Amino acid sequence: VRTSGVFGHKINFPRFVYERLKNNQDVYALDGFYSPIHTANLAKAIKKTIEMKITGIINIAGSRISRYELARVIAERFSISTELVHRAESLSGLVARRPFDSSLNIDYAKGILDFDFYSTDSNVEAFASTM
Repeated sequence: VRTSGVFGHKINFPRFVYERLKNNQDVYALDGFYSPIHTANLAKAIKKTIEMKITGIINIAGSRISRYELARVIAERFSISTELVHRAESLSGLVARRPFDSSLNIDYAKGILDFDFYSTDSNVEAFASTM
């Protein structure tokens, strides 16, 4: 299983966004793309691939979205003003350099798994249920 952008209870981009927004602080996010998936959806998808005896390489991740757009979705989900979310040209001080697009092609997994592990709404809702 290959994945990308796993998030849940620990420090990660969605939690960072949520914490800042709920404290009425601005969020600056890049337009770079990735495939964020909540740990609950990832675990369920992996369990299903094991039960189905899937072999080979499979990408299990969320739908492709920019960090900026995800920050706006999080603000909307928690009824917080999207005015606090801003596009960042660059972020200095990142621990690791990241490619502009690290999203994964999840078409194969979407075709064989019978539930929505991938949509941004599904993953943000899983996140919201733990808050």
